[in-house]
Amino acid sequence: MRLLQVKLGDDGVETLHLIVKCGLPGQLGHFQKFMEPLKKELAWYTKVAPMLAKRYPVFNEIAPRFVHGFCERLSRGPTCWERACCALCYKPCWSTEKGLLIMEDLTKASPRPYYLLDKTKVPNLGQMRLAMEALGHFHGAFWRLLNEPEEGAFDGAMSRAEVAKFYENPTRLFKFLVKHMFMNKQKKVMGRVLDNRGADPDLKARLGRYDADARIEANFELINTSRIITVLHGDFWPNNMMFRDGEAGEPDAVKILDFQMMKNGHPSFDLGYFLYIATDRAFRKAHLEQCLGWYFDVFSSYFSGIMDDYGFDDFKREFHETRGISSFIGLSVRDRKGTTFN
Repeated sequence: MRLLQVKLGDDGVETLHLIVKCGLPGQLGHFQKFMEPLKKELAWYTKVAPMLAKRYPVFNEIAPRFVHGFCERLSRGPTCWERACCALCYKPCWSTEKGLLIMEDLTKASPRPYYLLDKTKVPNLGQMRLAMEALGHFHGAFWRLLNEPEEGAFDGAMSRAEVAKFYENPTRLFKFLVKHMFMNKQKKVMGRVLDNRGADPDLKARLGRYDADARIEANFELINTSRIITVLHGDFWPNNMMFRDGEAGEPDAVKILDFQMMKNGHPSFDLGYFLYIATDRAFRKAHLEQCLGWYFDVFSSYFSGIMDDYGFDDFKREFHETRGISSFIGLSVRDRKGTTFN
């Protein structure tokens, strides 16, 4: 859109370049109605982010500035049909989502614009640190909201119970998607790669013995027992973040984009998904521990007074236990999203 003057809250009138997001048409729009991406993103900007920002000002800077939005499904409450039936009963009958979001165009931000990463290259350490710390704030504030012993500590448009319900993850459906769309698909792809490269037969035999079903069950059992369950971004990869460089040319800020896939879950899903899309094996071998440390230093700062006994070793153990799923999802998605390394 062209340059417009807009009034943002009580801060007066500013001149901003704006962009508009709206629902997708056609078959993709009909598929996305099951996930309600516009509803989730508008809820983030209008209800959840302002509530978190009252207590943690970093949330004023974690995403692009929001100007206006509308989504018919967020503006109305659930119908009696929706309250009485499961989603598979009523969602196929829905039309595609109707609505829009208007927000700042970061590529024209002043005085220094933001930029997208080149998805065919591994981010540098400065960019990785900014991304890990931003994700730590995101997960940490939601973890605190869901676990804060003092009722009413977060003042906003949604209660703790409403946030938990809104981002509830349908476990059975998610397990089905993980098994059939990611784990089994990737095993076939990797098997073909080994065949084409004439790999060691023992390596292919090891891949064939990999029990994806057992790994899925073990990972979801951890989700039921872990103490660090939080709200996930759900699509945390390089195309959903933008960076800004400082005067010296080093990255000094990051913004997270596209809050359309948020759901409850283990933080390792976001972490593994990002790390296996954005980096190669050589980078992970050299810097995985460092990246996890950057993330955990921020994430664990939100545990204060509630879970002070949970340490970095506990977190690493859970990360490696869930890595089987998150890495497979990341590798599967990367096939379709254009990264070519590794």
